[in-house]
Amino acid sequence: MSGLPGCASPQHAQHDPEYGSRSRCRYFTVPAVLAALHARPASRPELLWTAAAFAVVNAATIALFLFRPFRWPDGSIARFMW
Repeated sequence: MSGLPGCASPQHAQHDPEYGSRSRCRYFTVPAVLAALHARPASRPELLWTAAAFAVVNAATIALFLFRPFRWPDGSIARFMW
């Protein structure tokens, strides 16, 4: 399997000890934008559903950041953010 363009190769995983927990293809913004540009125009209800889905994901991310800090083994406090 050759993988997707712009994604880390399986050979990279053998040389990077921290690679195991990361996704093989983490950054998908460019392909997502290109797919959106080639898609048919969305209707108003589709746009509203898409906006609502983004709003829910953003609200959940903000809530995790504000209300769910975690403590490292050394005692310092950190916050989740992707």
